[in-house]
Amino acid sequence: MNKPPVHFLRTSLTMWLVGTCLVALMAQTNPHLEPVFPFAFQGRWGVIDGNKNVLCEPSFDYIKLFQYHTTVEPTAVAVKNERQGLINKTGKWLIPARYDSIYSTEYDFPSLYRVQKDSLVGLVQVIGPRSKEICKPQFVSISRFHSAGLAVVEQAGRYGVIRTDGRILVQPDCEAVDISSYFYYEQGLPEADMAIMLKRGGQVSFLDKNGQALSPDNIIAEDFAMIDRVPGEQGDAYETKTIDLGRNNWRILITRSHDGSAISATELSGYDLIESVELTDTWKTMPAIAYIIAGKDGLKGILDGEGQVLLALKYDRIETLGGTHHACRSLSREGKLGLAHLNGQLIFPAVFDVLYPVGPLFYLRHADGYAGYGDVNGRIYLPITVPEE
Repeated sequence: MNKPPVHFLRTSLTMWLVGTCLVALMAQTNPHLEPVFPFAFQGRWGVIDGNKNVLCEPSFDYIKLFQYHTTVEPTAVAVKNERQGLINKTGKWLIPARYDSIYSTEYDFPSLYRVQKDSLVGLVQVIGPRSKEICKPQFVSISRFHSAGLAVVEQAGRYGVIRTDGRILVQPDCEAVDISSYFYYEQGLPEADMAIMLKRGGQVSFLDKNGQALSPDNIIAEDFAMIDRVPGEQGDAYETKTIDLGRNNWRILITRSHDGSAISATELSGYDLIESVELTDTWKTMPAIAYIIAGKDGLKGILDGEGQVLLALKYDRIETLGGTHHACRSLSREGKLGLAHLNGQLIFPAVFDVLYPVGPLFYLRHADGYAGYGDVNGRIYLPITVPEE
């Protein structure tokens, strides 16, 4: 009996990679594993846990943030003598430091790592406390692995396919290779599968995940167009206008963006600077003032919409962070850095020489030779007590 036709979804490999990356980022923290963090003292890196217990004394040139892909233990890429390897939370090498670079694959295959040496890429598999080089560095690149356990490799300008066990499924002699998902229908139920598209000598052919040929007659290409979106009705947009009345007196207006007409006015006095005014919601029917960054005698703080002080006026600079940390503000005072929530609640005192976001955490460097990380809840993972401002 003839099988029903296969509908080949021509979703680009790039989009699949983006989705895989997002899944890996969201799943990188395993709630069953105790979180641990790198920290440094005088330029050497060790490991500390969430209770500030030192698990590994500083002895590495550098340790990246730990990953929690497995249910066994957290792991991190570490550097020693300009070579990279993989360590566990106590600093034991899982992959010896013999490579120029090490990259984890993705959440579906947590035991696999791409390793680079002399500009060529291979694969190392970690099983428990040991590792094995299952594919020596020989390729220009190895893509992320498809959920079926296959990845595209490049060698000398040609492409092939490799398995998660390091074996070559398709020799790198193709002009182009694409790994995509498709659906086939049997008894009315969809079931996910995948296909490999190869181009050799200008001819296109298809294989299944086991390397067996698929008939082109069973592949029906489908192009997908963007669905037109009809914008919904939008209300008025609003913005603020600050008027200097002189002698430290100010009037703050909330105006409609389309015609500049004011819907409310707030009087404020006692400040020689109003740096910015933020609204509760610029698309509400009647937005209100949420926060005001004001200054006096050269120092800045945060006020609420009624003029009450939320963050004391003692900072040289207050700036809202972007990206995933847009709900935080960086603080600067006498050359030292700190962090606060949008509402002025202090996260880190302004006592650090360096402070910037790294993923979900913040990198912190203190003047006494310590460096490490803290989180948005104000927890600082250093084996010292950080002084107040």
